Amino acid sequence: MNNRQQILNLLGIAQRAGKIVSGEQSIFLNSKKIYLLFVANDISKNSYTKIKKINEPIIDQFNSFELSNAIGKTRKLIGLTDKGLANKIISLIK
Repeated sequence: MNNRQQILNLLGIAQRAGKIVSGEQSIFLNSKKIYLLFVANDISKNSYTKIKKINEPIIDQFNSFELSNAIGKTRKLIGLTDKGLANKIISLIK
């Protein structure tokens, strides 16, 4: 299994564990609790500009279809609220 698939699998686990915040409003309301932010690479430029204001690492290597399949919901923005899992995913990207 490649790192890309491992990351998507970890997102699914985080969703089942309740460690995911998704959707633009939820992301902004919970921005202080988010350690890693996934932004679909097919999101609008306006939305991407707004999201960049949150000072957390942003991963934009996946499209909305991949992110949605990983968590079982149609989403373009996903915030990870578990620091350990966020660090694991960051290590898989490097």
